[in-house]
Amino acid sequence: MFQRLSGLCVGVVIRDSRGLVIAAGSKVLNGAFAADVTETLAVEEGIRLAKELELLQVIIESDSVVVVEAISVGNCNGGLGPIIQGSLELLRSFKSWKVRHLKREYNKAAHVLAQAAKATGTSQQWRGLEPPMIQRVLLVDRAKC
Repeated sequence: MFQRLSGLCVGVVIRDSRGLVIAAGSKVLNGAFAADVTETLAVEEGIRLAKELELLQVIIESDSVVVVEAISVGNCNGGLGPIIQGSLELLRSFKSWKVRHLKREYNKAAHVLAQAAKATGTSQQWRGLEPPMIQRVLLVDRAKC
């Protein structure tokens, strides 16, 4: 699962074990948030979508070291605490989960979705298909593998 933020919008891409997109979403956030809060909200949005899909096992990937570390150790202190706590509560519904950091360049598809939400001002969700605006990025991703 890849999460990425852009301004006050987030993008989420959920892939299966083969790397194929099974769902994606872009969401416009209401309010003004610091970058680390927006990153944390992006992860939470991805977890919510995975739960809606009734997935049993998930790997959460984020390019935010702060968010990955906070979820990994269950750090619910500080300004991110309430969001981290909410994410951890959602994660309890999965049979297994883990979180890992990935480099920003491997998070482009979610970034494009966030930019699309920013450009249109609308939130969208796709299930069972690749959103058209990320198909080129996904082709490049597949070529790297």
